[in-house]
Amino acid sequence: MFVILKDRILGRDSVARLIDGLEHLCAVLRAIQDGHGPTAQELAEAPILNNWSIEIQSTPSLRIMADSADDLVLPKDEPLREMPDLWIFAEQQGWVRGLAGWYRLGSPAET
Repeated sequence: MFVILKDRILGRDSVARLIDGLEHLCAVLRAIQDGHGPTAQELAEAPILNNWSIEIQSTPSLRIMADSADDLVLPKDEPLREMPDLWIFAEQQGWVRGLAGWYRLGSPAET
């Protein structure tokens, strides 16, 4: 999201990065529509999400309970708690796609 204030877009660099990410995501979605998911190499390089659960809100969101040292950590050293930009959830194939990239599904949260 970005804010426009009196004909001025705030965070122009952030908006440019979001546009680039969405354009790349569109290409990924088209490839998946054509039957081409992530490559073996992309999945091998993708972080593993452990202790995850899917929650359906107004939009689907993947919730990750970060409870061990090997959990995914974001660049700002903050553990990933929720993936609100979840676009594809392929549980049987063992992967998800967010705006930032591919993720492998590890062990789900115990219910």
